[in-house]
Formats: sequence, C-alpha cells, structure tokens
Amino acid sequence: MRITQTTLAAATIGLLVAACGQTEPAPPVNRQGTTVAAAPAVPSTSSPPPAPSAPLGDLKVESIAEFGQALTLGPLIVFRQEGGYLSIQKRFHSRGNEIALVRNSEGGSGTIDSYFFVEFGPHLKPVVSEAFAAADGAEISPRQLADGIHVDLRFNEGMHEDLTYRNGKQLMKRTPLHSKVPGDEDTCNYLYNEIYVNYVRGGDCSKEFDEDLAMSSVRTYNAVSNDPRFSLDDFAEMSKSSCAARSPMAYSEFKKRVCGY
Repeated sequence: MRITQTTLAAATIGLLVAACGQTEPAPPVNRQGTTVAAAPAVPSTSSPPPAPSAPLGDLKVESIAEFGQALTLGPLIVFRQEGGYLSIQKRFHSRGNEIALVRNSEGGSGTIDSYFFVEFGPHLKPVVSEAFAAADGAEISPRQLADGIHVDLRFNEGMHEDLTYRNGKQLMKRTPLHSKVPGDEDTCNYLYNEIYVNYVRGGDCSKEFDEDLAMSSVRTYNAVSNDPRFSLDDFAEMSKSSCAARSPMAYSEFKKRVCGY
C-alpha cells in the first residue's frame, strides 16, 4: 500500500483532534435522518453571587464608651449618639452599593422610633440620609422597587405620606384622601381594647380619658387623630359616658362609629 503525503497529513490531523478532545459533537439525528434541535439549556438554580462589599468592610453597630452607640464601617465612625439604641433593620443593594436601613430607638413607651438610610460602596463614601418616622409610631416595612426604596409612613395631619429613597436622595410625597375609607383593623382593635375598654372598665371616670392612659396608648391615640380614616371627634365624650356606666359598647358598634365600617 502506498502512503501519500496527503494521507499522512489527514491521519495526523485526525489523531491530534482525537487526543485534544476539541471536536464538537454532531447534532442528534432521528431515524428519518433529520437533525433534531438541541434541548434548551436549563437555567441554574444556584443563588446569585453576593453583592460586592465595600473595601472598608461591613457596617456594624458598636458600643463606644465615649459616645454610647455608633455605626462603624471598618475604621470609620459613620454615625454616633450618646443615648438610645441603634439597630440595622434591613439591607438593600443598588448600583453596586449597599443601602442599610437603620432604626434609632430612644427608649421609653412614649417615644417614637426614627429611621435613616446609610449608603456606601467600593467607590462611595458612607452617605447618611435625613431621619424619618411614621407619625403613629408604627414599624415601617420598606419595599425596593425599580425606581427606589419606598416607605409607607401612613398618615400625618390628615395626609398620607410615602417616602422614596433613590440615589442618595429622599423624596416625600403627601397625598390627601379623596374619599372616605375605613381604618385598618389592627388600629381599630387597639383603640377599642387598649384604650376605650381599659378606660371604661378600670379608669378614673372623674379624669379625662387621655389623662388615665399609659404613655404608649396616648402616643397611639394622638397619632391616630391625624388619620382621616378614623372619627375621634366624640371619642372622649363616648368614653366618659361608657365609663360612668362601666359598660363598654360592643366592638361592632364601636367600629361603625370610630373606624368607618
């Protein structure tokens, strides 16, 4: 058998390809000889990679004898105060930066907790936002949407307040109610059981009802008075009348008169 130069070259190429394993497999063919389309790739179910951290490290709450409590980022003191308690409530990520929601509790049943954002990243020094709070002292539940982080601050002076944090700035939107809507069940239940019923059954009827309440109840009542969904105009008179008889009205009647349903 005569081996030509062309035959040797072809054999050599075939051996090299087989050894390297770099040939792409031929597409599958069915029994009719028709090429079968490859199955679509199955998406990975693994968790997304963690967001990049700042070179200085992680944001932490630390106790510092000289200042009380402080937010620290590596060697930096981002925020400090002499009293109260700081806690990081939630963390968000945007544009490669981390945004932390921080809660500032002064302590005491008559105080309202405030909140603020701290944004930082590999190429951004820490930015601390202005503090904000829900007028009724309720805990907030921020949501991250495409256009920023939204915080429902409920009602203040008859207006619904919604705060948006975006790109280091805060925008407050205040919207009036255009129609009468009922108040939420949790607040209505609190007004009835913790304020109205407690005063009627065990309060000093010679005092105004708001003089015989715990500070936390007074704070809630004052905050709800800014909420147009509730009718508190005759709440004091209604409470004193029921207190004299030591007989609270049924919750169903209370909801109609006070909570709008």
